[in-house]
Amino acid sequence: SPSLPLGAAATVILAIAIWSLYSASSMGVFRIWEGERKYPRVGVFVRDRLPKTALVLAAQHSGSLRYYSHRPTLRWDLLERSSLDRALTSMRNAGYDPFLVVDEGEDRAFLERFSGTGQRAVGTLTPLATIGNTTVYAFR
Repeated sequence: SPSLPLGAAATVILAIAIWSLYSASSMGVFRIWEGERKYPRVGVFVRDRLPKTALVLAAQHSGSLRYYSHRPTLRWDLLERSSLDRALTSMRNAGYDPFLVVDEGEDRAFLERFSGTGQRAVGTLTPLATIGNTTVYAFR
């Protein structure tokens, strides 16, 4: 009977659809937005809570901060290891107030990059806010 192959095909298609949804759900595909919402939240914090003269050192957040906060950013991970203090002095001389935004793990990378090179600014980091796994620091 022609309805038997049609019923079998429908059952196979339904089973594949259910398995695909289960697999996607178990991999967190439907929850990606939860981890990604930090970018606008951090950008809005920088826009609303930091001075208009803020210049933010960031790596992971450099593009989203520029977009959401309308503040200039500088990629700290592209600075020479021995140039952090000099870069901060240049920013201040140009009328900017430097801040740092790093995710968990990036904070260690930042410290490893600039510690041990005589960069005094590393010791002046003061946390201002933690949003999810992201921390906003001032250089005091």
